[in-house]
Amino acid sequence: MNFAQVASLTILAGLLVLFIWDRLRFDMVALLALLAAVVCGIVPANKAFTGFGNPLLPLIASALVVSNAVGKSGLIEQAVREFYEYAHELVRSEAQYRGIVSFTDSAHSWVGTRTLWNEHAYHVTNICDDLDTACLAPNVYGSIPKVEQKNWTLPWLNNFRQNVQDHGLFNAPDIAVSVDVACSSPAVVTVSVRNIGLASLPSGFIIQISR
Repeated sequence: MNFAQVASLTILAGLLVLFIWDRLRFDMVALLALLAAVVCGIVPANKAFTGFGNPLLPLIASALVVSNAVGKSGLIEQAVREFYEYAHELVRSEAQYRGIVSFTDSAHSWVGTRTLWNEHAYHVTNICDDLDTACLAPNVYGSIPKVEQKNWTLPWLNNFRQNVQDHGLFNAPDIAVSVDVACSSPAVVTVSVRNIGLASLPSGFIIQISR
């Protein structure tokens, strides 16, 4: 291996080190490599800058200037961020509406339950809901307790796998209808409808009066 080969490999290794170091601009690193090649006699001094006469150089330089300006403007980051948000929303919506999604039954006969389910081995005392007493303080919704209470020691539990709630398990609406008829001509009929149950009525509930 002759001197020119050793010098060329050394310059290339120095280029890699400077690029990885990333303290000097890439054009300064390239200029230093060119000067080193001239000093070592690898590149003749009278031909060191002949490459700048290449007609493609202005195109390459303008591409570098434009890409650097675009990078500093933040347009790429903004475009990537918007694309990510769009893709995330698309995936979320696809996951939300794919298959069968059921929120309640048509007869509204399901009993109340917690709104939490964090794993396949779920049990009530391994995740907190501030509406019940499954966790000791601080009882923060959705948090994992540092010390888990024993399921079978809580009077409203002792079931382990069931996703029951602390109270209101069988709360249900109870519709009460009263009719008052005034003895007048014509007769005035007043119908009152109220819910005396412990759960709210579902939206869109219809009361029909027939004669």
